[in-house]
Amino acid sequence: MALPRGIFKGENNTIVTVHFGTRSTQNAQEIIKPQPTVKPVVPGKPIITSPLEGAIINNSRIDINGRAENSNKFEIYNNGESLGQGSVLDGIFTYRPETDFPEGEQNITVRSSNNNQNSGLSDTRRFTIDTVEPNIVDQTIKALAASIGPNSAITFNLETTEKVKSLTLRIFDDTYDFVEKTPNTWEADIEIKNLIKGVNLNFTLVDFAENI
Repeated sequence: MALPRGIFKGENNTIVTVHFGTRSTQNAQEIIKPQPTVKPVVPGKPIITSPLEGAIINNSRIDINGRAENSNKFEIYNNGESLGQGSVLDGIFTYRPETDFPEGEQNITVRSSNNNQNSGLSDTRRFTIDTVEPNIVDQTIKALAASIGPNSAITFNLETTEKVKSLTLRIFDDTYDFVEKTPNTWEADIEIKNLIKGVNLNFTLVDFAENI
């Protein structure tokens, strides 16, 4: 609205002019930018770090350790059956069983998760629990043959209850190492002069789990 002053019919007058409509002004408006889409973080496939693949262990209560990126929980399986769950801390997990692993081969897998998604299953980690001491089948030792001469000897043959990595015989101060001829069958030549009547034969068997 404008208020010009002027002379109208010889008198001072105030003329009021009214403008109808909206003035062409542009109001400042806030520009809203679209927010970027946040994709959910996918947990990485867990990696079992211990025990080692193919290990033979003489302890039935062991930890399973590994790494699981972008995860806060894990679940562990043996032969496809769930053993339990736990927390992932700084990408590291440890499973401490409440019961013993059974004797024999174990097939361990792990799946991890965060608040959004589950990971894929880890690669299978295979190891064997062996807490049984090796022995000689039926406690029987066979004398297969004898060599005649200045150092006459008898070939001893025996069978073990499981696969062992070494077998020795001690007679007084002499030690004899047996050689595996066929799986679980071992032989050694023992000098006859050392086989004194009534002597005790002390065998030492060590298996791959270090059971003696």
